[in-house]
Amino acid sequence: MAVRLSLGASRGRLVRQLMTENILLGVAGLVLGLVLGAWIVQLLPSLMVQPPGFPYSTEFRFDSRVALFSLAIALATVVLFGLAPAWRSARPDLVAALKGGPAFGPSSRRRWPLRHWLVAAQVGISMTLLACAGVLVQSFENTRTSDLGFARRQILLVWLVADDAKPSLYHDVMSRFRGMPGVRSVALAVRAPLSLSSQGMFQRVTFPSRPEFANRPPFDIKYNSVTPNFLDTMGTPVLHGRGFDHREESASADSVMINEQMARRFWPNDDPVGKTILVGRTPRTVVGVARNAPINAVGEIPEPYLYLPYWSNFEEEVTFLIQTEGDAAALAQPARRALKSVDSRLSPLTITTDNALIRYSAQLYQITAELVGVLGVLGLMLTAVGLYGVVSYGVSQRTRELGIRMALGAARADTLRLVLREVAALACAGIAVGLPLALIATRLMTTLLFGLGPWNVPTFIVAALLLAAVLLAAGFFPARRATRIEPSSALRVM
Repeated sequence: MAVRLSLGASRGRLVRQLMTENILLGVAGLVLGLVLGAWIVQLLPSLMVQPPGFPYSTEFRFDSRVALFSLAIALATVVLFGLAPAWRSARPDLVAALKGGPAFGPSSRRRWPLRHWLVAAQVGISMTLLACAGVLVQSFENTRTSDLGFARRQILLVWLVADDAKPSLYHDVMSRFRGMPGVRSVALAVRAPLSLSSQGMFQRVTFPSRPEFANRPPFDIKYNSVTPNFLDTMGTPVLHGRGFDHREESASADSVMINEQMARRFWPNDDPVGKTILVGRTPRTVVGVARNAPINAVGEIPEPYLYLPYWSNFEEEVTFLIQTEGDAAALAQPARRALKSVDSRLSPLTITTDNALIRYSAQLYQITAELVGVLGVLGLMLTAVGLYGVVSYGVSQRTRELGIRMALGAARADTLRLVLREVAALACAGIAVGLPLALIATRLMTTLLFGLGPWNVPTFIVAALLLAAVLLAAGFFPARRATRIEPSSALRVM
C-alpha cells in the first residue's frame, strides 16, 4: 500500500481495490452459505417431531426470499466490516512502512485496537450461545428422564369412537386385548394424557360445602373418565385417600378423584377426602388425591383436574391403554386385528404409544435445544477462526519485536507465553462480557426450561471452560509459529 501511494495512487483507488477483494470474499462466503443452507433445509424435516398417529408433513422451502435475505446480509457484512479496515489500510505511515516498520505507528500496540474489541465481543456472544445451549440441552434431557407425574412405560394407546357403543362392547374389547401375548394390563380412559385433544375436556363443578364459593358461577375443571386400574397402568401415585377399585365398576358409582393441585386450590387448609362436590348436577364424593400429571403438554403449569369412574360416566369415545412387556408399537397390528375380531365395524382413529406422545409434547424443548445448540457450535467455530486471524495478524506485526526479544536472550517458551497471554486476555474479556449476557438470556427463556432453573452454575462453568479451551487451542498455532522466528531474519527487516 505504501509503495502504491508513493507512486501516485490515490487512497480512493486503494479503498476500491480492497473493497473489491472484500466483495469477492463475501460472494464466496455467500455461495458457500447458500449451499450449506440448502443442505440444512433438506435436513430440517427430520429434526421435527411429527404428531403421533396422524399423517402430517412440514415443508421447508429455500425460495427467493431466503436468497435475497442472505444476499442483503452478505452485502451489509462486507460494507460494515470491510470499509473501515479498507479505509484505514489506505492511510499508512509511508516512511515507516517503506522501511519495513509498523505501517500505523507504535501506538497501536499500547492499547487494544478495534479488532481486539470485536473479537472480545464475538467471544462474549459465543459464551452466551454456549451457556444457553447447555441449559436448553439439559432441559430437553430432563423431559426424557425426569419424573412427569406418571411412569415411562411401554403403553400402546388405541383411540376410537364407536357409534351407539355399549359398555359390554368395550368390556369385550378389553378382554380380547388382555389375551394378546405380552400384555400386562389394559385400562380405559376417554383420552390418554398428552393426547392431541386441543385443550382437553371439562366439567362444571360447584362446591356446596364451601360457602365462599356459593355466589360464584361453576368452575370449569378439566377431567377424564377412567377405569379403576388407569392410575396403576400409567404409574400415577395416589397421595392421599384411595384410588378407584371394584366399587367404581358399577354404573351407579358416585366417586371422584382429584389431583393435588385441585386439593390445594379448593381445600388449602382442609382434607378434601370425604367432601362432596357437584359435577354438573351429580353429587360426587372425593375418595382420593392423585399426583399432578401433565394434561396437554410436558412442562405445563399444573391445574385442577378430576378423575371420574368410566363406567358411571360412560362415553362412546374411548382410549384403550395397553401396557406391554416389550415394545408397545409392535402390538399395533395385533390390536387392530383384535378390534376387528370383536366387531368388524371397529376402526381406531389412531394407534400410537405413550412414549411417542411424550416425545411429541416435548418437541418445543427439543427444537430449541437443537437450534441453539447448532448456533452455539457455529458461534464457537467462528470465534476460534476470528481469534486465530487476529493473533496471526498480531504476530506478523510484531515479527521484528519478537526477533529482538529472542536475540536478547528470550527463550522460545517466553515468546509462547507472551503471545498466549494476549489470547488469554481476549478470552477472559470476552467471557467476562458473555457471562452477564448469558444470565440475562437464560432468565428470559425460563418458560423453555424443564426441571432446572435458568442460572445453572455447573452449565455456565462447563461452557466457559469449553470456550477457553477452544480459544487457547486456536491461539496456540500462531503463538507456536512466533517461537520459530529466526532473530537474524527478523533483525534484517529495516
